[in-house]
Amino acid sequence: DGNIYVHHSLLPRTDKLFIDSSVFFARARPVTNSVSVLSPADMVLHSAVHMFRNGDWAHALRDLSDQHALLREFSRDQAFWEELLLVAESLNLTKTCFYCLRYTQKYFLTPVPPEIASRVARWRPAAPILNMFDRLVSHAVCPRYNDRSSGLRSLSLALLSCFPAPRVGAWLTPLFWTKRLR
Repeated sequence: DGNIYVHHSLLPRTDKLFIDSSVFFARARPVTNSVSVLSPADMVLHSAVHMFRNGDWAHALRDLSDQHALLREFSRDQAFWEELLLVAESLNLTKTCFYCLRYTQKYFLTPVPPEIASRVARWRPAAPILNMFDRLVSHAVCPRYNDRSSGLRSLSLALLSCFPAPRVGAWLTPLFWTKRLR
């Protein structure tokens, strides 16, 4: 019939969280009569989900740069920030949104309005989880080098890919390690 239909699940079946893709299509904005694009908030969260929930760290620095560019572009509209927070809350992607804003600010100095930053700070994970995640991300976003840092980078990428953000907290439980050390 001349139409292209893209069927896409944002999260893998193994993820505890289910997001109905139809909500993205319902908020999509038409570009032409036959083409629509995701809403600005959905574009940002889509990119962040692939990185922080799905463990797609192969191009970590580039992906963070993309998120930074999206945030800068869409933040020209004051309503964007409210939309981003509302969508993150409605889809239970608050931690994902937190990580996206944290690391784009850290590595690209992405401007986030102070009132938005203080609201997002409520979504912060426990300090031990955040400290561990900060260290892993700092190695994962480093460019490849042929020195000692490449070993840390490889280990961080492997851990972040196998155990993305939602599962990092599990590393701190004795049961997690008891099962793996047997």
